[in-house]
Amino acid sequence: PPRRKQEPIPINDHNPALIVLSARNEERLKEQAQQLLRAIKEEGFSDRHLADMAYTLQIGREAMEERLAVMAGSIKELEEKLQSFVSSQEKSEDVYRGQVKRHKETLALLVIDEDMTKAIDAWISKKKYAKLLSLWVKGLSFDWTKLYGEARPRRMSLPTYPFARESYWIPKNELDLEMNYRSKEAFSVADGNDLTLASVDYIKKIIAEVTKISTDRLDSEALFEDIGLDSIMISQLNQKIQQWVGNLDATLFFKYNTIQSLAAYFVESYPAIIAQLIPKHQKNVSNAQALQTANSILRPLKASQGYKAPEKNAAVYDVAIIGVAGRYPKAATLDEFWQNLYEGRDCIEEIPPERWPLEGFFEPDRVKAVAKGLSYCKWGGFLEHVDSFDPLFFNISPRDAMFMDPHERLFLEVSWECLEDSGYTRGALKKDGYGNQIGVFVGATFNNYQLFMAEAARYTNQKMYAVNSQIFSIANRVSYLLNFTGPSLTVDTACSSSLYAIHLACESIRSGQSRMAIAGGVNLSLHPSKYITLSKGQFSASDGRCRAFCEGGTGYVPAEGVGAIFLKPLQEAIRDNDSIYGVIKGSAASHAGKTNGYTVPNPVSQSMVIEHALTQSQIDPRSISCMEAHGTGTALGDPIEVTGLTDVFRKYTKETGFCSLSSVKSNIGHAEAAAGIAQMTKVILQLKHQTLVKNVMHGKGLNPNIDFAQTPFNVQEKTEEWKRPTLQGQEIPRRAGISSFGAGGANAHVVVEEYISKEPEQSKISNTLLVPSLILLSAKNRERLNVQLQQLLTAIENQRFVDADLKDVAYTLQIGREAMDERMAVIAISINELKEKLRSFLAEVDDVTDLYRGHVSRRKDNITVLSEECQEQKEEWLECADYRKLADSWVKGTDFDWNKLYGEKKPRRISLPTYPFSKERYWISEEKQTIADTRLVQQNESRFNEALYTQVIEEMVSENISIDTAVQRLKTISK
Repeated sequence: PPRRKQEPIPINDHNPALIVLSARNEERLKEQAQQLLRAIKEEGFSDRHLADMAYTLQIGREAMEERLAVMAGSIKELEEKLQSFVSSQEKSEDVYRGQVKRHKETLALLVIDEDMTKAIDAWISKKKYAKLLSLWVKGLSFDWTKLYGEARPRRMSLPTYPFARESYWIPKNELDLEMNYRSKEAFSVADGNDLTLASVDYIKKIIAEVTKISTDRLDSEALFEDIGLDSIMISQLNQKIQQWVGNLDATLFFKYNTIQSLAAYFVESYPAIIAQLIPKHQKNVSNAQALQTANSILRPLKASQGYKAPEKNAAVYDVAIIGVAGRYPKAATLDEFWQNLYEGRDCIEEIPPERWPLEGFFEPDRVKAVAKGLSYCKWGGFLEHVDSFDPLFFNISPRDAMFMDPHERLFLEVSWECLEDSGYTRGALKKDGYGNQIGVFVGATFNNYQLFMAEAARYTNQKMYAVNSQIFSIANRVSYLLNFTGPSLTVDTACSSSLYAIHLACESIRSGQSRMAIAGGVNLSLHPSKYITLSKGQFSASDGRCRAFCEGGTGYVPAEGVGAIFLKPLQEAIRDNDSIYGVIKGSAASHAGKTNGYTVPNPVSQSMVIEHALTQSQIDPRSISCMEAHGTGTALGDPIEVTGLTDVFRKYTKETGFCSLSSVKSNIGHAEAAAGIAQMTKVILQLKHQTLVKNVMHGKGLNPNIDFAQTPFNVQEKTEEWKRPTLQGQEIPRRAGISSFGAGGANAHVVVEEYISKEPEQSKISNTLLVPSLILLSAKNRERLNVQLQQLLTAIENQRFVDADLKDVAYTLQIGREAMDERMAVIAISINELKEKLRSFLAEVDDVTDLYRGHVSRRKDNITVLSEECQEQKEEWLECADYRKLADSWVKGTDFDWNKLYGEKKPRRISLPTYPFSKERYWISEEKQTIADTRLVQQNESRFNEALYTQVIEEMVSENISIDTAVQRLKTISK
């Protein structure tokens, strides 16, 4: 039988309970004691609870600065002693008080002393608790479980920490806040010639100026993380220190984590400057000492360990990218995006006047802007048509569309484009055995559209207003409309959101929760409040440029963007002959934990997430030839990022300058939640075109705080061919790392490799064989169909396709696009013939040979395709490849299984222009609706009802719903 648990020794006068309490300050400590007194009375605690109470407070609470310890043989005795402490009465017997920082250095030595450890053990065995508690209240830490052996009491529920209730609310007048800070400031230069004390006092002064914490509250031994420094504060402190001592190491506040340690560094490095703080300083200090500079930001080179790949099956982790879509500043398509990258175009512009006026918003003076609550930045990267949407395409009511957040609307359209780019349809995925087990992961942060709703309500004198602007719906809406049943998640980790979403999508595929996944992000600058907030925190760049790895960076400039990739296990993508843009070899995500401040980056944590991704990818860092960096272009952030990267690479190689370094932010700005997908898309396009595009330098040199000559990286300052690296005489694939770091500490890294097929490229049918192809195009209406044709024509005219691609073009359009109401089919034996027939269609030329057009009225025509005789006829046309019969029947509404045209050896899915969504404005406005506006909404509602009617009939014909259900739905629509 199991051994019975030994019961703790009962508490009494001979075996007292050791009750320990601690807090940040004496006021909170007294409140802590008061809470325990109340709990004893309210919960009815008795002597039998004392052991559990003592044990819980010993092992279940962090020991803080101000400490109280009490020995009590009963609950009554404990109450009396706590009450005596709370009432500030004279010290009772067996009550101990202390403050840690006064004895920190002495006790630090005692903890590691072997004799002291033996003494503690002896005190415990002899129950000499007075000595134990006397040292604990002074800061000694030890293992409380030694008091009990195997007879440990239980943990119990007791009052938690009594946080101070200080008011932190938006001040009515910010001058009140400034005056409050200044009234508490009590800085004075140190007396005598104590350089360290003078340095400590001066550092306290500048920290007080930045944080608005009075100097008397700044403890020189407190960690910077406890003070609450963030990256903005550290940047401001760096500026002040640079003005004070001159040259400065930008990572200084990461190397020295207390005022005392930082002061010691300054005394050693700049004694002459420190001496100026002390009146009548008599000592002679050499110029050499006074001009001594800070240490290099890069850590000492570690001995090369070489790369050792972990023993894992890489095929399990490899994820193929089979589809990509996106819209970025000055680029409505990815072709335009690539052209901008290739040319090194600066895509930043002034805030467009249709967004909001600059008057009453922009103040060029940075200090004045912050003081007045205005923006000192008037630039950004912007998308066109963020107010537009095509709701009827998705069977969404125009009224609902108006209240949908534009983030949700744009990502929905781009997700559809991404699916089409992969050459799949909803039906094809289900038929190919993937079912609906497809995940959706999207990064998003801002949802300021609701502010327009508030302003519209104010204009119409409404006290309340409806808000439909939650970011959860961005992912969920895609899953709903595409009928995907895998995980559906909107990720908000600030700047790392979309790369984090990509990592989660890969993990979902690796774990089997998703068979495939759409992953990406969306980010818009809809409302001026976003710029005001960024300026208030001094995140924005004064000149509106992200100077990635360049000198002169003062912050970042926001950018809009929306993008998505379609992911699938690599082995399945190879099996299905998908078009593979690249392979995600490894990915990782982590949090920085507690650093010097909430928004302060940490090179150590950045190194960790990069190394985890490399370990999973089983790739030697020396083989990575491109690093798409986070690169916001700040004086502090970029050196820290390069330090983190270098620390990882130096574990495996001593070589320098072999890896290209750049950031897409130098082109388009910081797309925030969509930054990661913008970075990923850039890498995909560079792999596709085998070209490294230049990092836009904005007329400046490299960041002087980074010694690139000592790193594995070289900033990509020109556009050039991306050659495959050669290691040990062997050519290896092109590989890239992508880093994204969130402002709150959530970091992500992804390793991407080009796909090199192990099979010889599939032979293409030559046009000399005069083998025809059947090209199919369809849209929701004639206008969109014309645009669809024009897109394909433009791609052909830009020499994107040759005759050998014709079968792939036909196959992709047949099986990779959903057939819609307005249809066109053309038979062609060459790209040139296809081009001429497309031109004829657009010019409305009649009697063009082998060109078919039609409009499907599913209410009347679709019933005819259900007869067995018709099904047999369809099979015969497919078997004989009777393109004329197939084309004529398809434009009238007959659908076919186009795979039967090709047998076992099918053409490839390739990237083709995707659906051209209608650009109709749906926006909440402060202005009252005009009669014309009302008519437009009514007209669109009528079109919406027509679309719903068609959808119901289609579902009934395909037997997805019963006739009774269809009748009920039609009645609802008619109302």
